Amino acid sequence: MRDYRRASAGCAARAREQGAHLAAAARAFRAANNRWPVLLTELSQFAYLNKLPLDELAFNDVTFASMSDGSLQIQYEVNCARFDPANQGLIQPGTLNVKLQ
Repeated sequence: MRDYRRASAGCAARAREQGAHLAAAARAFRAANNRWPVLLTELSQFAYLNKLPLDELAFNDVTFASMSDGSLQIQYEVNCARFDPANQGLIQPGTLNVKLQ
């Protein structure tokens, strides 16, 4: 049980880090294009061209939803095996609300 908790805590930390990169890239995309991204692929291409730290392969699934208040809601799943093969099967879901700055 202790090993699972340690692995789970490490996975959650990686997911928070990847989520922060996702939010930062989305804000930069919005500033450059005057709209939020719709697909992870377009955000990944933008991040690559602008040398932003976004690892597209870290995510199993990402969905974007523009909200009525102008913010962006991002739901994602981070595949923890991407960072540590011993974490096979661990997936960390998360939701971010990215506001205009």
